[in-house]
Amino acid sequence: MRRTTRRAAYTLLAATAILVGAACTPPPSGPTNQAPLAIFTPSASTGNAPLTVSFDASNASDPDGTIVAWNWDFGLVGTGSGVVVDATFPAGTHTVTLTVTDNLGKTASSSTVITSLGPPPAPTGLQKTGSGCCDTYGDFAWNAVPGATQYQITMDGFFGGGCVTDHSATVPGPSTGRVQAFGLCLGSKYDVSIRAYANGMWGPWSPSIRITL
Repeated sequence: MRRTTRRAAYTLLAATAILVGAACTPPPSGPTNQAPLAIFTPSASTGNAPLTVSFDASNASDPDGTIVAWNWDFGLVGTGSGVVVDATFPAGTHTVTLTVTDNLGKTASSSTVITSLGPPPAPTGLQKTGSGCCDTYGDFAWNAVPGATQYQITMDGFFGGGCVTDHSATVPGPSTGRVQAFGLCLGSKYDVSIRAYANGMWGPWSPSIRITL
């Protein structure tokens, strides 16, 4: 009877030790989720504006799962989603980025550059930011035009506005510039407009704004 009791006690202790050891052993870790591959092909990389390009991401893949989302960023043109998308680009240089997401939430991105050839659009947001002398000058700012390498600002005087003189300046930008010349007058009014240069061509003039220098 005593041997049976001792044997049962030893068996219970051994089982307890096994359970305790199992509880202290960390579970085996699974394989690390690998990042997907953001591969896509544009139907064209250069062309005349307005340039419509189709983007195909059917070759994007995930080595250990599946891709569940394809998100596109076309810069100033906007965004899109899906395996195959189209976008139309105005004149300028545009960066296109694809971001893919796999079934476990991991992402990857890749980019390409699209060059749309043609005269650039007129800059927007033209405003006077300052003035002074001597020689008298006016400082201006505007919204940069993608792909533009320089800008031309013109200041036209008019009867009843003060000094009736016209002056202009070509500036490198990208979004600020100064017109400075003898003959400009502080306190006089001017009609100011701007145009951009890209792809070897000048674009149209912006609508003029009336400023007091």
